[in-house]
Amino acid sequence: MEKIKGNLFFLIWSGLGLLITILIWNLPWRFQVNDDEIMMWLISGAYTGTPETYTVFIHPILSWSLAKLYTYSPLIPWYPIAWFVVVYFSYLVLVYSISRHAVSSFYRGLLVLVLLGLTIHFLFFLQFTQVAGFAALGGFLLILNAGRSYFQLVLGGFLLVVGGLIRMEAMFLVSFGFVSWAFFNFKKEQLLGYGKKLAPVFLVCLLLAAGKSIWEKNSEYSDFLVFNQARSSVIDHPVFYRKVVQEEISKDSPWFYFSRWFFEEGEIDIDQLEKMKSSLDAALFSLEQFRNTGYRIVSVQRAEAFKSFLWVVLLFLFLPTQNPRNRKFLACWLLGMVVLNHFFLFYGRVNVLFLLVLLIPIFFNLPPKSNTKLVVGMSFVLIFGMIYHTMNFLEEGKNRAIMDEEMQYLISRIDENAPIFLEGYQEHMFGLDFTVNNQVPFINQGWLSRSPFQKKMLKKYDVEKPSELSSYSLLAIRMDEPVVFPDYMKHLNPRFQLVEKIETNNFQLLRFATSE
Repeated sequence: MEKIKGNLFFLIWSGLGLLITILIWNLPWRFQVNDDEIMMWLISGAYTGTPETYTVFIHPILSWSLAKLYTYSPLIPWYPIAWFVVVYFSYLVLVYSISRHAVSSFYRGLLVLVLLGLTIHFLFFLQFTQVAGFAALGGFLLILNAGRSYFQLVLGGFLLVVGGLIRMEAMFLVSFGFVSWAFFNFKKEQLLGYGKKLAPVFLVCLLLAAGKSIWEKNSEYSDFLVFNQARSSVIDHPVFYRKVVQEEISKDSPWFYFSRWFFEEGEIDIDQLEKMKSSLDAALFSLEQFRNTGYRIVSVQRAEAFKSFLWVVLLFLFLPTQNPRNRKFLACWLLGMVVLNHFFLFYGRVNVLFLLVLLIPIFFNLPPKSNTKLVVGMSFVLIFGMIYHTMNFLEEGKNRAIMDEEMQYLISRIDENAPIFLEGYQEHMFGLDFTVNNQVPFINQGWLSRSPFQKKMLKKYDVEKPSELSSYSLLAIRMDEPVVFPDYMKHLNPRFQLVEKIETNNFQLLRFATSE
């Protein structure tokens, strides 16, 4: 009877998850940040004109595979489809693991509601780090519940490897969380048993990580990657972030344009980046920076309201049901998150990985009998939170559609072959607008700067660097403060002059040309 109930539970919730996944695909979902949008542009050929088999962040094996799919069928959006499939499949195996767990049906339902909330959010705002972490969580729970099932063991290992291919750092962070929890809870014999199961998977992931590193060092991207790493060590440094937010960087400083992600050209080189990083590292131990870490964590979580809501729900679920060992683990895990946030610039997409790890002790330590009032009350809160989140998502989608219409109007006012730059409007807002047959008209100013990809893009305009352009257009959000990019371009080439300005409700189009 219990097996029949478990099968029915799995069928109902997996079917509901599939229905929601298909529904969200047809809603105005978007990428959470620029990284995914730009990688999709590269892999699809929408940016350089040909599908790129390497995209920096995801593993070359995965980017090569997706690029080949785009080569054969360029109009199918393979990149986001892959993320949708991985998110749903991860949800599926997590629901399966819960359906086989010997706890009350009330607790099972509550856990699946948490998973459904995560799935909905991850699909509303696709982001590869979150997708990788979710896959890793599914893989661990499947392996832990595999028993003697070789199929479940292999499937769980496959999910962990997929998570590593998408974002190796995310998979390793979730793995570190699992191992930490295991040391708090398992005896030596159990640790050795699970270690034997996981050793082949970790070996494969380590080989993949090493292979990526070796390939990159011997590729055409090696010089760019050295600069990119040095660039990231500064622009993603917590101290530098504080200086930007608190407007401590003078407009006369060469770091001012760099802080705005304008560094395709300029004085900043690797030596300067390394010196700046050393200076920033020294400031990590100042009292001001320690205070700022707490402020930054709160600020990030306020900006990610639904994730913060899930944090509160899980903590309410965790504290009354866990044994002293898991409460110690919780304290250490949260302390570790705070410490890492001090030394690294983590946004909500990374902090949510710490949240995912908490599902492991919750899953394995729920009491067989439920506190009905607690579970029912939290279920209603979760359902209300998901409905409210969905309403906000749909409202944002409507506003995005209005802005997209204005953007397309302004683009139509620009010569087809004229270079365009963006300021204040993020690339991830464009969704699936561009393909290899409708290529990106914008020259990206971000981590693509100084890359082989950027050289291909600039070559379309018969130049090697932006300062050699004879004219350009800037599409920018209408803001109270003046735009910065024109000053940057004038700094590179003083001959640039404003020749036309067009405004809509949300945007401004500025056209510049060099004076004779």
